[in-house]
Amino acid sequence: MPVPVPVRALTSFLLTLCVAQSVANAQVQGCSDDADDVDGDFEVMPEDRAEGVARNAPIVVRYGSDIDLDALLASVAGELEAEAPVPCAGALACVLETERRAEPRVVEVDVDLDEHAIVLTPREPLAGDTEHTVLVVQPDLDIVARSASSFVTGARTDRDPPELGYDAQDVSVSVTELPPECLEPAGSRRVVLELPPATDDGDAESVTLEIVRVGDGLDDGEVRARAANRGDPVLVSFMLGPEEAAQRTCLVVRAYDALGRKADREPRLCFNPSTRPLFSSACAAARPGRDNSWGACAWFLLAAGLAKLARRRSTAVPAKRL
Repeated sequence: MPVPVPVRALTSFLLTLCVAQSVANAQVQGCSDDADDVDGDFEVMPEDRAEGVARNAPIVVRYGSDIDLDALLASVAGELEAEAPVPCAGALACVLETERRAEPRVVEVDVDLDEHAIVLTPREPLAGDTEHTVLVVQPDLDIVARSASSFVTGARTDRDPPELGYDAQDVSVSVTELPPECLEPAGSRRVVLELPPATDDGDAESVTLEIVRVGDGLDDGEVRARAANRGDPVLVSFMLGPEEAAQRTCLVVRAYDALGRKADREPRLCFNPSTRPLFSSACAAARPGRDNSWGACAWFLLAAGLAKLARRRSTAVPAKRL
């Protein structure tokens, strides 16, 4: 007997999935597959305009791999010889307490330079509910110039590691084809994961999620992707070569807070990329200069929506009569 499907529920269901797919496509397009890629010349964590940042959170500045930090550091050395040195003179990055109607105050920090990352650890907890500004030297300029990024602290410090309170069945896995412009070998695939966000007693958005491929020949695992703990779900993607895509893949999800503490729980999931449907042909494939993803997505998800709603109806428990 055909299962009646409410039109309004189906429309809402399809719209939600298409919007989610559109957002996912926007965030996982491209050909990059470097877990340590930096968007632009540098990135700052906490992000610009972040709120509720833990008072004991370190500030991390990551420069692009093509930036010569030694040369950049040498370019600011002369600032220390000035009669009236500017705030942060001689430093590639510094933190100021910039509360309104108050003079900016340089925050004392311990500086740790690790390859292309600068970690600024406050010697004392930052003032709570207060705006702070990070000044970062801009590379590739003829003069020394600094860019500003600001955040607002919360009232608490971060005391405990983050938590991943879910299992493998709560993770959605999609496999997509790579566009021709990526020039990857035939059979390469992009894996897209939709993860529930981690929780943390400090600033949850400062948590970093790490996707590690595990299995034979990978004693400590191989980090394939990193993503900030933003959104619900959190979208993470990485590429598999033809040989990797032809065999069973096992991944573990790890979470680190701003202090580097790792979540105890590490959800593990395994799947076979070669046997999963290629959603790109239905929801993401479009000729150059055209975007037919909405039309294709609607038809593809119509069948999925009908099937899902039918399963819900068939497995629903009838209400008891009073």
